[in-house]
Amino acid sequence: MKNIKIILTQVLVTLLDKSKINGDYFSDWKKKVHGLQKQLHLAKIKNKRVVESKNELKDLIQELKSKRFFSDSGEEWLESVCSGMPKDLFQRMRDKSRRGKLYRQKYSDQIKKFALTLQFYSTKAYEYVRRSFNLALPHVSVIRSWYGSIDGSPGFTTEAFEALKCRVKELKTISREPLCSLMMDEMSIRKQIEFDGKSYFGFVDLGIGEPDDSTQAATEALVLMVVSLNNNWKCPIGYFLTNGLSGKDKANIVSIALSKLDDIGVKVVSLTCDGPASNMAMFRHLGVTLDPASLQPFFQHPSNSTKVAAILDICHMIKLVRNALASYHVFINQRGDKICWRYIEELHKIQEDEGFRAGNKLKKAHIQWDSAKMKVNLAMQTLSDSVADAIEWCNTDLQLKQFQDSEATCEFIRVFNVLTDIFNSRNPLAKFQKAPMSCNNYSFWRPLLESGYQYISHLKDLNGTLLTSGHRRTAFVGFLLGIRSFIHLFDSLVEGGYLKYLLLYKFSQDHLELFFGAVRSGNPE
Repeated sequence: MKNIKIILTQVLVTLLDKSKINGDYFSDWKKKVHGLQKQLHLAKIKNKRVVESKNELKDLIQELKSKRFFSDSGEEWLESVCSGMPKDLFQRMRDKSRRGKLYRQKYSDQIKKFALTLQFYSTKAYEYVRRSFNLALPHVSVIRSWYGSIDGSPGFTTEAFEALKCRVKELKTISREPLCSLMMDEMSIRKQIEFDGKSYFGFVDLGIGEPDDSTQAATEALVLMVVSLNNNWKCPIGYFLTNGLSGKDKANIVSIALSKLDDIGVKVVSLTCDGPASNMAMFRHLGVTLDPASLQPFFQHPSNSTKVAAILDICHMIKLVRNALASYHVFINQRGDKICWRYIEELHKIQEDEGFRAGNKLKKAHIQWDSAKMKVNLAMQTLSDSVADAIEWCNTDLQLKQFQDSEATCEFIRVFNVLTDIFNSRNPLAKFQKAPMSCNNYSFWRPLLESGYQYISHLKDLNGTLLTSGHRRTAFVGFLLGIRSFIHLFDSLVEGGYLKYLLLYKFSQDHLELFFGAVRSGNPE
């Protein structure tokens, strides 16, 4: 605009000098002045529209927040990436209506970063903004292709999806459906910023562009992995460096992952995670109903009409059950009998006094579990058949006074031991509760799951509050969710003719935990 004003001034001065010499010369310059004035007027209008579009974009972000399309962290990211972007967006909006050359050109880095950020936090919000800006933003399928990374940086890994494509082709040659379970978990990482001579590392990185100095330092790595249900392989498909994501943000990541997997022909039938509050919120945003009165253990696939089962990792759930019993000390079953932690403590005490263990692995570490609460083996060994048998033996055969009325506690331990064995079946040749779920043993495992569901649903604390609705409800809702999810998967996969049996260990988060162990050891598989 400044250059146009200078040119106009020079033209007017020249005209004043030349107008007396040649009338035709004056007429030609008059036309040029008129053209330059028109350009100046259009430039002013364009500048006004750019400023207005920038203000409209900020207003739009506030509108999206008021509609609760994304969290506070999503708003901060959008505000940090949208500076300087409205001009490019406005040009594409104007050019799109004319189907000009700019519309057919590649998207600018600013538009890419804005689109990736908005779609990462909320696909629904992105579709709303895309319609508001006259479809000047790229389609969601284009954004999914931008997520790929080939250098190990955060995002969905291109090589992983290329490898999965090859697997899908191999399975289709033998007429086998590529069935997989999707699982996600966070691994804690050191909060540290490093510089390798070219770039800084350690900031929150969602795979949507180079982070800047205003970005927070990452504390976790959110990893996604697929595990084949009808073959022997597993594959991490991507990771994101985060500093705490909300349930809505995680739900959007899962939706993107499911859509990308569906694009290459991978059929995902379940989603497994552990039980933090953000993961429970993620399930609700995806469409899972966690209320025991109306439990719905699956949600709609974002790209097709199939249903995806929701599963809370059973190893984490059994730890939470042990923690709840040890913290509350007493539960009440549906008959009103007391389930007491003190019987387990008394068993450990008498074994220490006598100098031997009655066929179980109960030790000091199992009683003082708080110092090693993350160890799954301690929880499983505490709530095991061998502990229940030892308590029953002390009560019925030895008739020790401190073990009187321990029948309800033994029943509690056995119910959760049986459910844990069923949910961890990994050997096709195993028998009883460790056998896979198949049509041949349907009459064995189905009553166990149904009776276990009813038993857990009626457990209460000393105040009469159901454990499935109290402060420690995650573990017990997790078992109920697992029972309903695995019955649903059996009906759709085994009775549907896709599999001969279900090995429920395929749905365990152990696959991710082993991968994390390999990463921590510095020797990734």
